Formats: sequence, C-alpha cells, structure tokens
Amino acid sequence: MIQTLLILIIFPTFVFSWTYSEWDETNAMYVISQIPLDVTRVTIKYTDITSFPAGSFDEFQNLTFLSLYLNQELSSLPSGIFMNQRKLEEIRVTDSKLTSLPEDFFTNCKLLVKID
Repeated sequence: MIQTLLILIIFPTFVFSWTYSEWDETNAMYVISQIPLDVTRVTIKYTDITSFPAGSFDEFQNLTFLSLYLNQELSSLPSGIFMNQRKLEEIRVTDSKLTSLPEDFFTNCKLLVKID
C-alpha cells in the first residue's frame, strides 16, 4: 500500500506532499530535513511510522505548534525529542497509539499549554 505523507507548514507558507511505499525512520528524517528551520507550525499526518527518531525536531527552535495526529501507528516518542522546543505551545497526537509520554517531555517546554 502506498502511503502519502502530508506536511503542512504555515509559516513560511509551504505545502509539501511526499509519497512512499514504506514510511520509516529514514524517510522521516529525510522529509523533516527538507522543512525550513524557521517554521513555527508543522503538521505531519497519515504515516505508518511507529516513532520519530531522537533529534527529529532539534533544529526547529521557533516551533510553536506541532501536530502529529492521524499517525495511527505512532506508539512512542523518544526521550528528549522536544528538548529544543522552548517555544512549543501546542502539540496534537490524537488518533495514534501513544499511551504515555517520555518522562522528560516537559523539561524545556515551559510555554506548552495544550496537548491533544
């Protein structure tokens, strides 16, 4: 089955769409590396990925909103995945298999007000 990944980036305004026969961590890191570093809002959905690699979002220090919803196989997030997101205000992970968050999830996310 071919999976389509849709990444919406609202600032700067871009819409990317990639199609992969298999969505894995290698593809995830490639696609994430193509996102401009100064984005503030990112939506990644419709993937079969089970976890994002550690360091996936390290370079996006202006990120205020991250939506990982509709990733129905997403079952874990690595420790420290959001250590550099000091501006992150909202994260969405609904419609996934996540049952818990890493212990250090909130360490540097002082502005985080909503997890959905």
